[in-house]
Amino acid sequence: MTRWHLWLTMVLVFALALAFGQAAPLQAAVLGIPASDGSGTSAGSEYEPEGDGWVVEDPYGGGNQDVYYDPDAGPWIKTLTLLDPAVAGTIYTLTENLHVGGGPDGTAPAWYDYHEEILTPGWTWNPTGPGGENQWSFSASNWFGIWTYVIPLGNTKVDWTFNPPLPVCTNLTLTKYLIYNGGTGADPNAPIIIAEYPTIPEPGTLVLLATAGLGLLLFAWRRRK
Repeated sequence: MTRWHLWLTMVLVFALALAFGQAAPLQAAVLGIPASDGSGTSAGSEYEPEGDGWVVEDPYGGGNQDVYYDPDAGPWIKTLTLLDPAVAGTIYTLTENLHVGGGPDGTAPAWYDYHEEILTPGWTWNPTGPGGENQWSFSASNWFGIWTYVIPLGNTKVDWTFNPPLPVCTNLTLTKYLIYNGGTGADPNAPIIIAEYPTIPEPGTLVLLATAGLGLLLFAWRRRK
């Protein structure tokens, strides 16, 4: 097989994988919050300020908030309240102590990624902290891998990714920063509303991408022979 044929085959394999992947799109799942009795889900949670920001944790006893994927729960809506009016240019800290739960039946999947969007006008994510911290932080129990976060243009959204995925029963802590910018439509007394949700690749998409990868390895092996 010539080099030209090899590259052509690679392009075709990836094109087929992408085409079928579009036929099996990513499934937008959500984060379910167990009720106080451990059953059902909650559509939202409210948190009062602590220090220079907010701490998201189990409201019924402290510690890590149990969170799990639930396609029927709707986005996890977090409401961050204010004691005093926000001042433009002020940076706040948001710390989340979470537990990757298995859901009521223990079958909820691992976390591939994690998305958040600030819905309240006048607020955006900030890359640095109030004390001069130059980046956000992440830690997880019994997990070794690569985590990344990206703040797209506009700074109202943030996308986290975990490789390998965070398995059920993982405890994690995320520390991030928000800033109040003010401006048109902003209310310094309004609570900050944040919608949070994951995305889970459909099994068919994962299989197709894996097949494409195996095909490329096979062609590379044949070429060496």
